[in-house]
Order: sequence, then C-alpha cells, then structure tokens
Amino acid sequence: MELWKWAFRNLWRQKKRTILNAAALSLGMTFLFFGLGWMGGYHAFLFKGVQDFDTGQAQWIRSDYLDQQRRFPLDLTLNNYDADRAQLAALPGVKEASGRLDFSVKVGFEGRQASLLGRAVDYPREAKITVLAKQLVAGSYGNAGVLMGEPLAKLWGVKPGDTVFLTAVDRHGAMNFLGAPVAGVFSFGYPTLDKNVIYLDLDTAWRLLDMQGRVSRIVVGLAPGLNPDSWVSQHSLKIAGERSASLHPWQQFARETVAAVASDSESFYIILFVVFLLATLGMLNSLSMSVHERQRELGTLRALGLRDGGLRWLILREGAALGAVSLVIAAILSVPIVIWLGIVGLDLRSVLPPDLPFPFGDRFRAVFGPSVYVGTILAGFVAALVGSMLPAWRASRVKVVDALARRT
Repeated sequence: MELWKWAFRNLWRQKKRTILNAAALSLGMTFLFFGLGWMGGYHAFLFKGVQDFDTGQAQWIRSDYLDQQRRFPLDLTLNNYDADRAQLAALPGVKEASGRLDFSVKVGFEGRQASLLGRAVDYPREAKITVLAKQLVAGSYGNAGVLMGEPLAKLWGVKPGDTVFLTAVDRHGAMNFLGAPVAGVFSFGYPTLDKNVIYLDLDTAWRLLDMQGRVSRIVVGLAPGLNPDSWVSQHSLKIAGERSASLHPWQQFARETVAAVASDSESFYIILFVVFLLATLGMLNSLSMSVHERQRELGTLRALGLRDGGLRWLILREGAALGAVSLVIAAILSVPIVIWLGIVGLDLRSVLPPDLPFPFGDRFRAVFGPSVYVGTILAGFVAALVGSMLPAWRASRVKVVDALARRT
C-alpha cells in the first residue's frame, strides 16, 4: 500500500506531463468505448436489417439449389412444403416458418412487358418474418394476387385491382400464361429491388408453374435473442424429409453484406489500434523521462533497501495509477455518448440525403454491452502497463553509486 501512495503522489510531481498523458489515454479510452459501441450497433443494425428485410434468421434449402440459385432452378425444389414447414415451425425457438418460390417471370400490362424476378411467398407467414407487409404504399397485403414495385406501377399506371399477365416457363419446360390481380404496390426505398422484383402468393405461383406444394426454400424466423448460428448447429440434424436439404444461417444468403461489414470493421479496428499505440508510446516516453530525471531519488531508495523488484513495481504502479485516473475521466466523457447514441439514437434521415436508399430503418443505436465496458477498461490498463514496462526495467537497473554521484 505504501508503494501505491508513492505512485499516486509521484503523478503530480510533473503536473503538465501527467495531465497530457491522462488526457491522451482518457481520450483514447473514450474513442475505443465509442468505437466498440458504434461497431456493435453497426453490426446489429445492418445484420438485423438484412434478416428483417429478406433472409430471416435461417433457411431450409436443398444444397444443390444453393449452388445454382442464380438461375432460379425449378427442378431443385423442396417437394413437400406443408410437411417440412410444420417440422420447422415445431422446433424450439421458431417464431414462424414461411415458404418461398423464386422464378423468372415476364409481367405484361396494356401492351407493355418486363422481365422480373418473381418471388412467391406465403403472405400471412411472411409478414411475421420480414417487413414486406409494412412496405405497401397502396392496396392491401395478404390477398391473393400480385404486389408490384412502385417505380414500375407508376411507369405503367398500374393500380390495385388492375390485372397483369404473367408468363413463365414451368418445371416441365412449357410456357404458361396467367392473369393475376394486383393486390398492392410496395416500396422498400431500394431501387434495385423495387424495379426488379414482383411478389405473388404461393397458390398463384403454383398454378402458373404447375408446382403444387413445392417451394425453393423455407425461411425461418426465430424468437428475439436467439443466435442463428447456434440455433442452426443445434437443430440441423432434427429435420427429416429431403435428404439433400439442410438448415443454413442467414449469412449464407447475404455474403456480400457480411463481407462488406467485415471489411469496414477491420479498417475501424486498425484505427483504434493506432490510437492506443500512440497513447502507449506517449506514456512510454513520459515515464522514461521521469525515470531519467529521478535517478538520485531511485538510487536513494535502493540505498535504503528497496530492491530491484520494488522499483519496478513502483513505476508500474505509477502507470496503473495514471490508467485509473484516465479511466475516471473516460467514464465521465462516455456518459453523454451512452445517453445520446445508445439510448436516444441517431436519426439517420436527418443526416443522410433524402433520396439515398436506406431500407433498414431510420434510427441507429450503438450497442454498449458488457464486453464494451470490460474491453475498454482492459485496453486502457494494458496500454498504461505496457507503456510503463520499459521505464520500470530501467529503474530497476539504476546503480546506487552512479545515481548518488549524479548532480541534481
């Protein structure tokens, strides 16, 4: 305890130097705390957005379909939708399971025609997994028929209640033709999707494609708080039916997004590392100067019986004491960040251009979990101790005769 008293007392012998070091380390800890919380929120915001937007938390799909899904193969589907869906829905933690059938379709209206991706969904169940039902700008959701994107509907003058004509090649290679009512118009605010996808109910798609009871995949929505990866690994062997089908976590269907987020995260963590490296080097330089200036004092302590280990621990305690002071300052600086970014959140529409497509929500919140607090505290003390190690070693090498012979 006496060494701790000396350590805290020695901090204020060079007040300007201590203030500068404490400021650098506390700002570094605050930046780390903010950065970790921001990245946690960034991951949660985008990943949850992708799941709610399209993928769900997991999907039941044939592996060979997964390899060829870009061509929307109708010959590689799940053959018994009702039975497979019932098994999936009965698993612990499943909120809902809903089938989809993807195919290429030509849509015609009053002499105009466009080639689109047709996505047939189980309307009532899809509404419990994704946000499709919330994106309608006209018409109604859940009725048999077609949901068209707003850009195409405006271009063609299509309104709910109009009839469009669907042309598609069925699983036997025959060209089929079917008229279907427009139930509603949707807008995700994402042009690529709004202009190129048309939704319809499964019964209409089955009649068009002669595929009663078949789906491309079954999307699974899980109860809040469950980890999709852990859930898939626990239940992948509990589903009977298609031998070639298996459960896959949502990341399998959003590889581009996951890769982009991983790249952003790596760049951000490198910046955090550089910030803490600079703070550590600053402390190393400051404590080295302190040890150099206190040669006579350290020599006197050696002469009074303080051993090498005691001198090392004294300097290390000074570094830890500086870390403790910096932690208190960082905690004070972090309170507004937690209140504003973690609780209130950032209104994205107030800072982003109004015409920028951003379909995942309007408010961003950082995630300040226990790991963020613990990680920040550990990083601050590690930086303080690493910056103290070399000066501590130098202090322990001071020779009594040389130190006492130095002039003050």
